[in-house]
Amino acid sequence: MRKTVLPVILYLFMLPAMTLGQAVGQDALLKNAEREYQRLRYTYALPFYTAHLVRQPQDTLALLHLADSYRLLKQNDSAAIYYRRYLTLKPADKTTRHRYAELVASLGNYAEAVQAYAYLKQSGTHKKDSLTELAIQRIRGFSETGRFMRDSLDYRIRYLKLNTEQQDFSPFMNGPALVFISNRYRKINEGKEFGWDGLPFAQFYQVNNVDDAIDAFVPDPKKAIAYNRIIRPNHDYTARTSNDNDVIQLNTIPGSYKGFFKDLPVFAEALSGNFNLGPACINQEGNRMYYTRNSTSLHKNKYHLEIWEAVYVSGQWQYPRKLPFVKPGYDFYHPAISADGKTLYFCSNMPGGFGGSDLYAVNTTQYGASEIPRNLGNRINTAGDELFPVMNRDTLFFSSDGHPGLGGLDIYRAFPAADSRSWWAPVNMGYPVNSSADDFGMVFRNNGEDGFLTSNRQGTDDIFYFAKNDYRVQLSGTLLDKTHLRRLPETVVTIQDQEKNFIDSLVTDMTGNYRFALKPGHLYILRFRKEGFTADSVTVNLRNYKETALELMPVVLASVVPSAAGTVVATADTDSDGIPDKEDKCPDSKGIPRLNGCPDLAERLSSLARNILFATASAEIRDSSYRSLNELAALLLQFPDVTLEINGYTDNKGSFQANIQLSKRRADAIRQFLVSKGIPARLLRANGYGPASPIASNVQESGRLRNRRVEMKAFFKI
Repeated sequence: MRKTVLPVILYLFMLPAMTLGQAVGQDALLKNAEREYQRLRYTYALPFYTAHLVRQPQDTLALLHLADSYRLLKQNDSAAIYYRRYLTLKPADKTTRHRYAELVASLGNYAEAVQAYAYLKQSGTHKKDSLTELAIQRIRGFSETGRFMRDSLDYRIRYLKLNTEQQDFSPFMNGPALVFISNRYRKINEGKEFGWDGLPFAQFYQVNNVDDAIDAFVPDPKKAIAYNRIIRPNHDYTARTSNDNDVIQLNTIPGSYKGFFKDLPVFAEALSGNFNLGPACINQEGNRMYYTRNSTSLHKNKYHLEIWEAVYVSGQWQYPRKLPFVKPGYDFYHPAISADGKTLYFCSNMPGGFGGSDLYAVNTTQYGASEIPRNLGNRINTAGDELFPVMNRDTLFFSSDGHPGLGGLDIYRAFPAADSRSWWAPVNMGYPVNSSADDFGMVFRNNGEDGFLTSNRQGTDDIFYFAKNDYRVQLSGTLLDKTHLRRLPETVVTIQDQEKNFIDSLVTDMTGNYRFALKPGHLYILRFRKEGFTADSVTVNLRNYKETALELMPVVLASVVPSAAGTVVATADTDSDGIPDKEDKCPDSKGIPRLNGCPDLAERLSSLARNILFATASAEIRDSSYRSLNELAALLLQFPDVTLEINGYTDNKGSFQANIQLSKRRADAIRQFLVSKGIPARLLRANGYGPASPIASNVQESGRLRNRRVEMKAFFKI
């Protein structure tokens, strides 16, 4: 009897102990998973969450954090599975449904994304609810993706040979060199790694001859880069891709993954450490850098992002410091400096925004503790995320998943409004700049016709080269004063598309002329505005226009007629410069008394001279320079009493005498061009000064590039 009963008794005693052990193990799995998740070590959290959910398949916290981990690792197919499971248990979670909608859109499932956003829209408390407004915008974009494809010939996209199987992203220019961020392996079996994705910490790398890295290959965005290695069968119910979790898990096993690296120099290695470096920018002078890095200490169990500054001294980046407006407990990241260096744009999730991450601006001369960053407003910011700002001249480029788009982060451009502190509505850059994946970090070089951007359309973050296609209709016209039929300078010309979206604006030159380069096949509206005159507009239909140029009939603006009360008094001062027409040598152009009413042309000439470029070691004028040269010719034809002095300069490479001769030939080339346009040769003087009077150091290529220049001076006969 005892032999029969004893095993049963033992079994009964063992059962609670086994159950307790399973419970302890289950608690440990979730505890380990949460510890890694809160420390942003998402790769290390994956196996703990996965094992925990085998026995607790309805644990909503684990499902949500596992889905978030996959999303943050850009393993979107796996993330979608767990978001769906979570939302069946927690259908009212609006934030997660928003993330899920964006995620399936990035996979090209627009119908599913619209359905998810429709649920958000219907469950909104009122029409002004931020998520409700976001849902309206995203449904609009996902339902009309064709409109983002209609200008698909605007740009051509090329792959860069510098990309690796790791993350390569957020390029920025350092003079002619390209600097970018990568967490690539610098050597075989590199030990230093960041737990987010199990790869080395991200650092800055520099490519000096970036043109050599541009590949003719145009990759298929529907096919991800294949990892050429044996991978264990995955357990996440999805197709195997380069972003699958088993690939990343395999990377964390010492010695199992050799990585891929290229022999590229590290940029600003003195700024590196046991932290990630992120998007950065350098001012035009090349002596100050703003960059993102993560904090090295926890704040409420999280590592936050911070903006730091460094200065270029004695040939290296030194004196790093965290900017004073960066406050603990929130993220500050993705800095972008304005062309004049006076305004720093950045992203933050600090309180008071419109939701997610917003774009802010701060004055660089006053960003001490008392300076409060200003939000860029609800035309730019949404309930989604606005990220990766970049300034190109006065135009703001940024990425967002809150405006209508193709899915994920799309790149938008926005122009400043007249008050310079607000913005016109952003315009989506369209395909192929944008895709259903994340597209961000658009940076321009040279004259703004080409540059680089980041996209994960191939499965990992890669850098792509883009260039504008050279098909445009050159539109030109003239503004006249109806009373005197004189040309109207400084008249604001604004151009809109057929949907009244802002496209561009300029101010007429001293001859009252304006020029635009427009896309064929579209309808445009030109609006003209000048103080003291009635506004007017013209519709330009290029839908079936086949030529490359179109000159419009002159537009005549009527001056404001004073009422009986007489608040506006007509004067004989046409250009409103305070000098009567009878004494004004330049009555159609606002001038100064010292020049008898003629304008001081120094600033305009300097601007035009900067845009005149030559082939290397040659006096051959580049094609991109002729627009500025034609404007220069028109300017001189308007002022027949002006004598122009053209001075050519070089860097210090080569012999002194050869540089003198080269600079003289370049100045002569400009002189000959102007003579061909009807400018009397006696009014033009061409000089070559070679390496004399440098405006930058000749030690580095960025300085030598600035020294290879042309300067012009105008002298009025008074």
